[in-house]
Amino acid sequence: MKMKLVRAYLKKKSVGVFETRTTDAGIIIDGNYFKTTYMKSGCQFILGGEYNRYAAYLRKILTSFTDIGLKLYVIFSRSMKADVDKRKEIHQKLMNKTDSIQPGRQENEYCEPTFTKDVQREVLDELGIQYFVCEYNHSEALISLAIDYNMPVVTKIFEYCLFGVECIVPNSIVFDVNGFGCTVYKPNRQLCPFSIEMMSILLAISDEDSSYYQHIPGMMME
Repeated sequence: MKMKLVRAYLKKKSVGVFETRTTDAGIIIDGNYFKTTYMKSGCQFILGGEYNRYAAYLRKILTSFTDIGLKLYVIFSRSMKADVDKRKEIHQKLMNKTDSIQPGRQENEYCEPTFTKDVQREVLDELGIQYFVCEYNHSEALISLAIDYNMPVVTKIFEYCLFGVECIVPNSIVFDVNGFGCTVYKPNRQLCPFSIEMMSILLAISDEDSSYYQHIPGMMME
């Protein structure tokens, strides 16, 4: 799910607020959060993965939550619902990223080691953290679980707040003895005063990953 226009709107309205969280029984972590953790860990990748060092890095992150009594749940995507042309486009972008090495441009040089995801699952198992792997995109499961469990979601996609869940921005989290501080995007009925049905329609047509998004300009001109 990608909604750049919605994200820009929320940033413009300064919806996110920094607050200290001390009463949460648990939190749900968007599996996409782990996508950049190997790169941020500083582990080398050119000659293969430093998996033991990476595992230690993940343990430190996750135990920062569990040490203050938080129950963690993680939801991953396995694959995405997309047509063949979209999959070819994504595959080509990955090939361009790994093949077009340009010194000084880290985004072109970096390539995630093969067994990174396996290490993530092993660490979660070791720490007794429950995780779920969805067959396709995990957005619906992530939002449903957050609503059912009444828990906030640690995710970079803070647009999820428009679906009725609290979203915690990962890189804003600061731990202390009483809990942790973070920037939170909360459901805001005054910002978007629409019915649930209308909000669902608006969010659906704003999803730039949807197969019909590209046809919207033409529909508006008719």
